[in-house]
Amino acid sequence: MYTFSAKVFICSLFAAFVLLSSPARSQEVEDESEFNYDDEDSDRGPSHWGDIKAEWRMCKTGRMQSPIDLNYRSLQLARIGPFNLNYYSSNAILKNRGHDIELEILDPTSSLQINGSRYILKQLHWHSPSEHIIDGRRLDLEVHLVHQTPTTNQIAVIGILYRIGLRSDPLLSLLEGDLKALSGSSVGANRSVSVFDPREVDMDSNLYYRYMGSLTTPPCTENVTWTVLTRIKSVRREQINLFRDAVHDDIKGPSHWGNIKPEWRTCKTGRMQSPIDLNKKRLQLAKLGPLNLNYNPSNATLKKNIYEIELLFLDPTSSLTINGTQVHLVHVNQTPTANLTAVIGILFKIGSRTDPLLLEEDLKALSGLSVGANRSVGVFDPSVINIERDLYYRYMGSLTTPPCTENVTWTVLKRVRIVREDQIKLLRKAVADASDGNARPIQPTNNRKVQLNKEYN
Repeated sequence: MYTFSAKVFICSLFAAFVLLSSPARSQEVEDESEFNYDDEDSDRGPSHWGDIKAEWRMCKTGRMQSPIDLNYRSLQLARIGPFNLNYYSSNAILKNRGHDIELEILDPTSSLQINGSRYILKQLHWHSPSEHIIDGRRLDLEVHLVHQTPTTNQIAVIGILYRIGLRSDPLLSLLEGDLKALSGSSVGANRSVSVFDPREVDMDSNLYYRYMGSLTTPPCTENVTWTVLTRIKSVRREQINLFRDAVHDDIKGPSHWGNIKPEWRTCKTGRMQSPIDLNKKRLQLAKLGPLNLNYNPSNATLKKNIYEIELLFLDPTSSLTINGTQVHLVHVNQTPTANLTAVIGILFKIGSRTDPLLLEEDLKALSGLSVGANRSVGVFDPSVINIERDLYYRYMGSLTTPPCTENVTWTVLKRVRIVREDQIKLLRKAVADASDGNARPIQPTNNRKVQLNKEYN
């Protein structure tokens, strides 16, 4: 979303703050069946919300829309002081709204005070992945605590961001049984959770971002007071999956690939699926030898797919040999006769060094073009990838996109390489559907053999 001239403050322990405009007075829609989050194949996605109903036009014309990128370079330091919470137990209902799960607070027992106004806690709901991003990085989960003044219906929202880690989120742990009970339910289904204490959310009220924005669902009403905590909390992957299973808005997502087409059923039933956790506790040391690569220049084309950018090699000039079988880079690494597939995976982390493989000018040229667009890069020499041949993991897995074909030989280099953050942003900008990322969730190992080249460990 556009930030325009909006001011974003990062706030510490002290003093006062004057809001920039009058707060919002309109609530989110309760029935979310009239819109969705699919901009690729639907006319009800976010870019169309402002056209669906006249009262939703703010989603298209608004100048203070949310969510935004809480970018360090655009922040202003301000002494606002800790936000004033008075949270107490209340009866509550967990509800399937179609695109999210809402925990509705039935009693006006909890409140947030901002600039003398008392906002009553009305509901909590979750978004996965996160809606707000931090310096261009989207996180795994975000919970919104929605507050409203009793008479004027002014709105204030507290947002908390999560990344997948080893620690469970206590709130989702508390609601685990109720989320399981809602899984498979229709839109509008609800379940009483009896007495709920919002203090379970465990908020740090001293360090946070503050800005004036909007509701993130129709009618996208503006002048919402947003408070987003700077501390990122931990949530287990299983907890996010449980939340997603309870919501039926991810019908095209990885957990549903096996149901979309019969020829994709291996995505659901396969026992050798990729990617996996290359956990050192499961590794077997093996004497595999260095990778046998024969890379030579080829004509190549950069192609824009829905979820990725693909570099197609037009000539069968480069190969990888495994156990005497030669696997060509061209045609998705398939051999001319046996249709065997082998993939080399290289991992990166953000740092200060430039990765020479990312074709920056060509990626810039693809940005803004439609899916299927391509751009010739002339002659490309894959040896510039500079693959280390000695230290790697090896296991049998699958394609990580449909049809999820198995018996793919995976070679994942152990050394993690460096890429600049702006290079990743450039790649994401060139991809048509970069909002959720394009990584399939980790799949079960199912007692597969995972090897680490023994000679060089």
